[in-house]
Amino acid sequence: DLLQLSDMYCLEGLKNVIQAQLRIEKCHLFHKPCLDCSVGVMETVEIAHIFNFIELKQTCIRWITKYFDRVMGLKSFAAINKQLQDEILAELQGSLTIMICIDHLKKVDRLKFNTPHIKWAEPVHIVLTAFMDSCLTFIAQNFPVISQREEFLDMLQVRNMDHLGFFYIKVQTFVKMGKLFRDAATDQNISKIQKNDRKCMKNAF
Repeated sequence: DLLQLSDMYCLEGLKNVIQAQLRIEKCHLFHKPCLDCSVGVMETVEIAHIFNFIELKQTCIRWITKYFDRVMGLKSFAAINKQLQDEILAELQGSLTIMICIDHLKKVDRLKFNTPHIKWAEPVHIVLTAFMDSCLTFIAQNFPVISQREEFLDMLQVRNMDHLGFFYIKVQTFVKMGKLFRDAATDQNISKIQKNDRKCMKNAF
């Protein structure tokens, strides 16, 4: 009610007080996830989205992406609206670097495996699948560098896994690499054809 009143009458001071209260009571000042703030941050990001608290919303999104393997498998994440889930996915995708992509890939694989395949978790699996695909694509695009990193070589030597996630990862990485190489070859062939066409036209005249 206070939020609606502060928004209706443009009471910026009251808005700031409410945001500070949300940071403390709901988000626990964004420390490491606990049972309460794992739910509280999800509630806060929706409030921030509705009332256009831009800075608070971005802080929530960054916190969720930082601890995605601990909070995105929860019902509270599945319950937030799809637009926010898409924004969180985009933040995750944008955070990928050569240094962390393998670690993120292992975390998302583990989280997918541990998240139940039931109705409430469907939005979670959609986001996790999209992020895993982004990780695999990033690895394929940067394969010459990533393939030399110790964590990638360790991943390829994993044995006695409890599930087939890493087998899927290995196969999909090489499949995506092959597609990238085929696309590159196709582009090169098209370029050659266009070059030959221009040459033929020039000779014709």
